[in-house]
Amino acid sequence: MTLDSRLSCAFLAAAMMGCGGAPPAAPHAAPPGGAKPAARKASPAAATTSVEVADPSHPPGASNEPSPGLSLPVGIRRGSQQESTPRPHVTPIPFRVAELPWATIPDPFPQNTTGAGVPNLALGDTATDLVITTNAADRGTPDDRSVIASVKDAAFAQLKFGPYVGWSGGVYGTSGGAYLRCGNRGGVPLLLPSRWETLKTRASGADYAVADGWFERTQCKASVVRRATATAKPLVPGQTVYAFRACGTTCAEKQALVLIMPRAQSIVATGVGGDAPKEVGAFTKVTLPLRRGGGGSVMARIAMPDLLAWRAAMGPDDKSGKKPKSVSFGSFVASVLVGVEVVQGVDDAEPVAIVYQDPADPLGSGDPG
Repeated sequence: MTLDSRLSCAFLAAAMMGCGGAPPAAPHAAPPGGAKPAARKASPAAATTSVEVADPSHPPGASNEPSPGLSLPVGIRRGSQQESTPRPHVTPIPFRVAELPWATIPDPFPQNTTGAGVPNLALGDTATDLVITTNAADRGTPDDRSVIASVKDAAFAQLKFGPYVGWSGGVYGTSGGAYLRCGNRGGVPLLLPSRWETLKTRASGADYAVADGWFERTQCKASVVRRATATAKPLVPGQTVYAFRACGTTCAEKQALVLIMPRAQSIVATGVGGDAPKEVGAFTKVTLPLRRGGGGSVMARIAMPDLLAWRAAMGPDDKSGKKPKSVSFGSFVASVLVGVEVVQGVDDAEPVAIVYQDPADPLGSGDPG
């Protein structure tokens, strides 16, 4: 279903039972024999909750407007001059997937729920970029205490240590992190597979980094086994969405489209020919499958506080140390709608991809990059 058809379904939901459904029977159908129905006096409630859209000068079939006799909620008028829930007006921007930067991003270590069979990979290097601090509110003992794990010098960070998940950055500022338990109690394995992801944004690109390692609860220490980095490219004005390709040894072997954006207030993602996993923490990361006969789509709504925090954390593009120009926008909007769709036919040499957002340039920041 196309974007336009989906929006059309939402617009007519109040008047029809599902997109493509038949309109309800006319409320004043004539009885058998041709006798005219008795006139009914409209109740005050009906007069205040609906408006008749019948128009003698606009016969049925002349447009895609509802048929005469249907009542729509007050606030909806012909020509979309006034709507109770306006349809977003978006202009799709095409982009070439093949022109995006690519990187090899390994899958995270599998979660170990029993603590048995831990591989020798546990013997990693000390994770010097992690900071483990005691939770000031904790009253535990050395063999069962609460700590906070965070990442040094990261504008945005998302962390996962076994079942413990946390993040820092964005509207939460530099505070935050993952709360986890140290010691030999709690019914949790003593050695936890760990992954922490960091993000630093710039006007012309975003630096994404991921580290995989292990967290030893008895010693309350973390080790790192491997690291990977990627540079993502902005797709729209305002640097609301960045993208790169996650590939195998080569992109011909396998690849996926990774999208990075501010923390989403709501999000939906689907994939054909593969999963479309999404992670929402300090920032949002969505992975769409890329393959012949497949593709995927994502639509997200980002609240303005998250977008402003995203822009405030943006670093300089050069060594001058100058921050990007200050944010300025003419009218306040509560949120921004963003979406990406990508599809590749069986016979297509490369995927067809589009991106859109509403408003088109929410922060008045000009062209990306």
